Amino acid sequence: MKLFAIYARVVLDEDFRSNVFRQKDHDLYNSHITLVQSRFISEEDIPDLKRVVSSFFESVHIPNHRIDLIFNTLIPEQTSSEKYCLMIGAVENKTFMDLQKNLVSLLGDYTNYCNQETKAYEESFRPHITIEQDLNREAYTKALDERDNQYNGKGSISEIVLSIVNEDTVEESRTLENMTVFKL
Repeated sequence: MKLFAIYARVVLDEDFRSNVFRQKDHDLYNSHITLVQSRFISEEDIPDLKRVVSSFFESVHIPNHRIDLIFNTLIPEQTSSEKYCLMIGAVENKTFMDLQKNLVSLLGDYTNYCNQETKAYEESFRPHITIEQDLNREAYTKALDERDNQYNGKGSISEIVLSIVNEDTVEESRTLENMTVFKL
């Protein structure tokens, strides 16, 4: 059994990127917005998944092969009883929202979510980039105190990634062999 997810790579404007990501170890290349949450998939279903997603992107027409987003909101959120995260929210973009909705609909037969709670993220999709996660209360409060609410910046999307991994680890998700990249 493997796991798959689909995300959009986001390239942020340089000034905005340096203001948003203050952690020294943050991988700027990996700024993304998850479109389809992690789900389990059997080895034998992988070729069909790739075929379906590939056909979808062959038929999608995005003007200029790029979606531009405006990010303007700091979103603090408690993710569990003792963990918190910070996200930067994007203004809703109809093209992007429709792309996500159509992908989720297309993959309706793949219902074995790794975490059933994440299904709600797809159903009430809020485009965002997570900028800090797994913070305890003290680190979360400090992160909020260090930031202002002036998050106005731009980003663009020209690639969507289908990631298929054995385990949900950063190392596996960054391995090129585990990615199928679709150009818009």
